[in-house]
Amino acid sequence: MRRFYIPLLGGLAAVGCGGGSKSGGPPMITAVVISNDSTVALAGTRQLTATAMAGGSAIANGVTFQWSSTDTTRATVSSTGLVNGVRRGTTDITAQALLNGTATGIVSPARTIRVRIAGVVVTPASPLPLNFKGETQSFAGEPRDAAGAAVPGLTITWSTSNAVLGISASGLATAGRTSSAGVVVRVRATTDGVTDSSVVILVRQVPVTATLNPNSFATLTAFGQQVSASCVVVDSANDTIPAQACSWASVPDTGVVSFNPLNAATTTITARKNGDANIRATAFAGVFAPNFVQVRQAPVRVKLHPTTIDTSRIVTTTGTMQFFDSVFDANDSLIRNPAPSITWSSSGAAASVDANGLVTAGSSAGNTFIKAVSGTGKDSARIEVVTTGITLNGDVQPIFNANCASCHTGPTSGALPSGQNLTAGNSRANTVNIASIESGLKRILPSRPDSSYLVHKVQGTHLTRPASGSGVQMPPGGPFLTKAQINVIRNWILQGAP
Repeated sequence: MRRFYIPLLGGLAAVGCGGGSKSGGPPMITAVVISNDSTVALAGTRQLTATAMAGGSAIANGVTFQWSSTDTTRATVSSTGLVNGVRRGTTDITAQALLNGTATGIVSPARTIRVRIAGVVVTPASPLPLNFKGETQSFAGEPRDAAGAAVPGLTITWSTSNAVLGISASGLATAGRTSSAGVVVRVRATTDGVTDSSVVILVRQVPVTATLNPNSFATLTAFGQQVSASCVVVDSANDTIPAQACSWASVPDTGVVSFNPLNAATTTITARKNGDANIRATAFAGVFAPNFVQVRQAPVRVKLHPTTIDTSRIVTTTGTMQFFDSVFDANDSLIRNPAPSITWSSSGAAASVDANGLVTAGSSAGNTFIKAVSGTGKDSARIEVVTTGITLNGDVQPIFNANCASCHTGPTSGALPSGQNLTAGNSRANTVNIASIESGLKRILPSRPDSSYLVHKVQGTHLTRPASGSGVQMPPGGPFLTKAQINVIRNWILQGAP
C-alpha cells in the first residue's frame, strides 16, 4: 500500500500545480492575467478575458477559469468573465485557473472594476444660434445607465470647447464677443467620470447696425489726398463686432473717390476727381453705413502762359495778348473742372488786364507786371509795351532764311514734311493755322506761342506736353536758334503773327 500511495499523491500535486515536467507532462501554470477595460456601465456588461501563463508563454489547452467578485452588489461576473454592472462603485474581480476542471490555486491579481453611468443626455439637443454678446441658453443634463434609465443624485460639471461661450454650474451658457461668421462650440456635461459633448451650438454676432468712423469727412482739396475710414458694426445688444469687414463703394459710382482695400473693416479713401460721393460701407445684407465725401480741388500754385523766355512785347494802343493760367492743387494736379477762379491785376498804366486775362496795351510805351491769383497760388509776368510791332518780313523771315529755308522748301523737299515751305513769300501761308504732322498742335497759332508747334521745335520742347511731338530739335544738329531769335518768333506770334 505504501508503494502505491506515494506515487498517486505525487500525481495529484502535479495537477494542482498546473503540471509540467521534463518527462513531457502538461505545462506548469505560473500566472493568470486579466485584460480588457476596467469600467462597466451601470445596467451594462463588460467582457473580461483571462489568460493562463507558463513563464512567458500563454497556454490554453485544458484551461478554464473560476471568476469571482468581491462585491456582488456592485458587479457580478459570470463563469465566462462577463461582468454585469449592478450599482455604482467599485469591486475587485479575480480569475483562478482550472486545469482540466481542477483548481490550480493560481489566481490573477485583483482587477478593480468601476461601475459608472453609461452617459449624459444633454438638452436641448439642437440649440439655436446665439446671435449677440450676452445672449443665453440654458442646458440640462440627465445621467443615464446602459438601459436608458435616469440615474439620480449626480452633480453635473459643465464646460465648453471655446471661451467665447461661457457656462455656469447650473448649465446657463452665455455668448461672448465673436464675429458675424460665428464659432462652433461644444457644450460638455461631465459626471461620474463620463463626459458627453454631443451638443453643438453656433456662437455669433449678427450685425444689426453700422456706422462710420469718422462719421463726417472734411472736404478733400487735392487729387490723391487720402482719408482713413472704419466701419463700426454692432449686434442687437449694441455690442461692437470686432474687425467686422465691410464692402466699400460709392453709390452710384461716379469715380469721385476710390477705396483700398474694398473689403475690410478699415479702408483708405482717395480723391480722384471733383464732385460728391455717397459712401456706403456694407457689413451684412441690408446693414450698411452711409456717408458723404466732397472733393473740391483748392488752388495752391498758379502758372501763367505764355511763359516768358525773354520779354513779352505788345504794341501800344492796339496791342493785346491773352494770358492763360494753369492752376494746381496741393498734390500738383491740374485743376480743370470746375474751372478755378482767377483774380487778375496789373501793376502799371502801360497795360491793363481784364477778368479773363486779356492784356491791352496803353497809349505809351513802358513796362507792367500782370499778376494772377487763385486761392493761395499766384504768378506774375512782365509785359513790355513797345511803339513798333514785330513784322514777318522785317524780323522773322531773316531768321527763317538763315536757319530754315534752305531745307524747308515745300513739297519737293524729299523726306521733309510736305508743304513746310519757309522761304520768303511762303512761310506764313505754310505755318499760320496749319496743322502739324508730328503733333496735335498747329504749326503756328496766332497769339499763342506756347500752343505753336514751330516754337517747341526750335526751343527743344517738342517731345513734352503740350506738344507731345517727335523728331529732333530744329535746325537738325544745330547750331540752334539763340534765345533772342526764339523770343523774336514768340513775340511775333504773340502779336498775332501779322
